[in-house]
Amino acid sequence: MISFGIVVIAFGLAMDAFAVAVSTSMATSRERVLRTALIYGAFFGTFQFFMPLIGFLLHTILPAAILRYSNVIAFALLFIVGARMIVGYFRSRFFQPTGPTASISPDDGESCVDKPISLHELVALSFATSIDALAAGTSLALIDVNILAAATVIGVVAFCMSGIGSLLGCKAAGFLRESEFLGGIVLVAIAVWVLLF
Repeated sequence: MISFGIVVIAFGLAMDAFAVAVSTSMATSRERVLRTALIYGAFFGTFQFFMPLIGFLLHTILPAAILRYSNVIAFALLFIVGARMIVGYFRSRFFQPTGPTASISPDDGESCVDKPISLHELVALSFATSIDALAAGTSLALIDVNILAAATVIGVVAFCMSGIGSLLGCKAAGFLRESEFLGGIVLVAIAVWVLLF
């Protein structure tokens, strides 16, 4: 049986994935929002499932430096993707003024801009937000716990939270004209928060 503590840990580990999904999904069109939510859930959930297992299995040989500087690694990945979103916003707004850069119109609050993140960026974000799960796996190895069941709960919670975050991100973008820029700012803010706290 999974303890309440594992469920709490799962939700705690999923909060970064949720926040990242909200911010990056602001650049997804409403026509693809359900598909995007499922993709986000699959990527974040899969990484959150496997990382505790890896940490659990390798806790005795995992280089201490990886855990010691995990926040720096996460910061770098999150910051790079956030910065790319911000740069992409300014590039499309000021250097490509004649082409359509978004599917939203001034009178249409029901669509999101259509600039989804790339596959390698999604992988980087999934890895960055699951480094804490790797560290959690090393801690779970020190107590009596069914790691497969715990990792399953962590993965399922991450799947649900990131999927919901993606849906909310697109919904918020319907009210925000500068959603790509705001998403990048939020991602950079998350990166700084991870580094400092």
